[in-house]
Amino acid sequence: MRLVVTTAFYALSSKFAPEQYVAWAHHFGEAAAHVDVVCYTDAAGHAWLRHALPPAWRVVLLPVDAWVHSSKRRREAWMHNHRANAPLNRITSWPVHALWAEKTEFVRRTVLGRWFDESPDDTLYAWCDLGYFRNRAGADVPSAELRDRRWADPDRVARFVCTHALADDQIAYATVTPTAAHDLADMRTARLPHSDPRSFLAGGFFVARASALLWYADTFLATVDACFADRWTIKDDQAIVATCVARFPERFVLCPPDQQRRPPWDPWFAFQRLLLA
Repeated sequence: MRLVVTTAFYALSSKFAPEQYVAWAHHFGEAAAHVDVVCYTDAAGHAWLRHALPPAWRVVLLPVDAWVHSSKRRREAWMHNHRANAPLNRITSWPVHALWAEKTEFVRRTVLGRWFDESPDDTLYAWCDLGYFRNRAGADVPSAELRDRRWADPDRVARFVCTHALADDQIAYATVTPTAAHDLADMRTARLPHSDPRSFLAGGFFVARASALLWYADTFLATVDACFADRWTIKDDQAIVATCVARFPERFVLCPPDQQRRPPWDPWFAFQRLLLA
């Protein structure tokens, strides 16, 4: 089963400098040597990345103004949200939060674009943050090992689908705490707001069939718009992910963290291991 991965890079005011993303892009290119990748960026971002991305990647120039979350109405909403977002507004800019929310829209573009002439009947599509492969000793699987062991090749992708019983209408995420199911149950029972600050789902990677991701893009966008309409502050994209999972639990598969290894792998980057099994 084929995997087509979507990622993106924009040189925005964020938690990390552009030079750090360039280094991570090198690791990504090495780790994903056996995977088709689409990277969305703009002219400024491409100037940073042009020597870091493998020639086989499909680079799509898409200016910030063309994002779904940069429409006039949503831009103003994100700017207002950023001013109210005390946990993060000192270390990020509002376009960073719009970028995080745009992940499902980037994937939608990839699904509809068929950049590699792939057959949706035999393809999974994934979002992967550009900084997903960091090569930290003890915390990450080294990118050279991922390359040599053929991370996310068709056999491993098919094995992941079988192991986790991923149905055609489901989206898979990794959880970062062993209490994720309990936390989600609390959200459903207490009707906690979308701004609930607990982070128990890793938003840097998700994977599904094309039809499931098109449904998810619509659902994610509608959830963001509902937050804005209700004047709830969105801390980050993971708050929206958690809300979608709490509302539609049957549409998601949650992969628990590996608690056996000591020291443990970083659970925020679990798909390094999940697509290596």
